[in-house]
Amino acid sequence: MRITLHIGESKTILLQKEGVGGYNWLLQNADEESLQISTKILPAKSKLIGAGAVLEVKITASKIGIFILSATYRRSWEKQAAKVQQYEVVVT
Repeated sequence: MRITLHIGESKTILLQKEGVGGYNWLLQNADEESLQISTKILPAKSKLIGAGAVLEVKITASKIGIFILSATYRRSWEKQAAKVQQYEVVVT
């Protein structure tokens, strides 16, 4: 997926998260000086026990270039990921 930003601009992506099972999103940003990443967990809308939540990821650009942000959804004790999403962030 491609995200286009200007310097100083931000974009928010939402990653679905299960409430149970031990899965978490791991974000990998190769250039931390160029992209600032902040996260916040939004609570589940459902009041049911084990309801999933959403990981809100805010990406802010501070340098011109093309950068890759990887989001891996897996359990900490497993090597195999359940999901992998890559974002190509183009900053102009």
